[in-house]
Amino acid sequence: GAGVATGRVAGSPEADPPPELRCVTIEIAGRHGFNAAAVNGLWRFWRVRCGRLAFTRTADLDPADHEGHPDDGGAEGGVAATEAQRPQDGGSSVKLFLHYSAQVDAWMISDAPNTTCTIIADCGPVGGAAGHDLEQHWRVWDGEAWKEDRNVTAEVRVDGPPPPNLQGLRVVPVAPAGPRHSGSRERARSQDCRPSPRQP
Repeated sequence: GAGVATGRVAGSPEADPPPELRCVTIEIAGRHGFNAAAVNGLWRFWRVRCGRLAFTRTADLDPADHEGHPDDGGAEGGVAATEAQRPQDGGSSVKLFLHYSAQVDAWMISDAPNTTCTIIADCGPVGGAAGHDLEQHWRVWDGEAWKEDRNVTAEVRVDGPPPPNLQGLRVVPVAPAGPRHSGSRERARSQDCRPSPRQP
């Protein structure tokens, strides 16, 4: 695996994500019951955060899923959306984010892409830079407590050839193309680190 970028510098993947990253989506499925509408669905590339791709989608919420569960607006909020996230027209949809948090080494589904969000579900710990993204068991807020849900699965989809700077869901620098050596002797020498036999 690759290291996790923590800063934002000019020319970095976080400052100017390449357009080919838009071909990456994630399909999450398998959640039933409370917060199913928030967890299940197709997540589209949004931007690069913490050196990994981050995704977003708008979820249509079923009011029946949230009756009798007040939202306290904190990290353990009881519903998928805060009142501030609900549309002005009184509709029942909310913009959600699927992103990696280095602070907790986990993927999170939340109503905002920062640390003041209401977390709906998480998947981790990933294992830092050497870990595999979205392969751990998911925990979902069920309105009363965090419950592990082994039915939840995440499938990463790439429409077309994968971008060269993508390793799993990590964005890594692509080595610049250096000068090419045309001689096969030079190429063979660089590939074989054993000493060459002495000629008589």
